[in-house]
Amino acid sequence: MERELQFTQRIYLDSRPLAAGVIEPEAAHLQLKSQVERRKSESGLILEGGSISLLNSMARSCYWDGGFQWHIKRLRLGCPDLFLARAKRRVMEMLAIREERPSLLQELADLWKEDANGPILEDIDGYRCTIRFARERNLAISALLRLSPERQQELIEAIADEYLEHANWQERDFS
Repeated sequence: MERELQFTQRIYLDSRPLAAGVIEPEAAHLQLKSQVERRKSESGLILEGGSISLLNSMARSCYWDGGFQWHIKRLRLGCPDLFLARAKRRVMEMLAIREERPSLLQELADLWKEDANGPILEDIDGYRCTIRFARERNLAISALLRLSPERQQELIEAIADEYLEHANWQERDFS
């Protein structure tokens, strides 16, 4: 609940340039254990998100067997139509231009300028779909910044569909 979370601190396992790639599950697991060790005197830790690979690394590790109490709440996918409606709203927010942060399209256009980032971006939900969208329409990545409202709506729906596909994959593959 919101009031329960007001005093929590968000900690990211890694902060590095995109060209360094996505953190591997075992490295993320080592960093998670390190963060837990540093905070053992505190009252609790909430692991929000995490890849299936990280969660499987945790499940295989005997580290988590000793002295920890687990309270697991798995959020099921539920109604696909409701998921898609929420995903579309989220994608619209990500595409919106705001002073405090770049839009997903501006971020992609900036990152795309470095060749080393391309393969990494093509492996990240949202970016992968946007890159494929541009290629299928013979658009330069920078041209995505000037999409018509109709094309932008197509992109929003495509990204939301990709998120649903990923959620379905997680439901199937995470027991």
